[in-house]
Amino acid sequence: MANRFLIHENRIEEFTERLKSAFKSLKSGDPMSESCQIEPLARVDLAEELEDQVRRSLHAGASLELEVEEVRPTWSPRSYLE
Repeated sequence: MANRFLIHENRIEEFTERLKSAFKSLKSGDPMSESCQIEPLARVDLAEELEDQVRRSLHAGASLELEVEEVRPTWSPRSYLE
């Protein structure tokens, strides 16, 4: 997955809505399950690094389009951020 997308200003709204829809449709869960399409982060330091990146991006003027939640799935107490 890319860290950045370069989108023409006339297409930003459409792109954003389509990307949000795609992310919302993904099924998360146990990475060993065939139905799982996206997995939580595996380590606390990775979750903290991602949270810091989001925080810095917001401070620099980015907008948050999707909320995330911290999760600790029952199948893996060491998984974070879904």
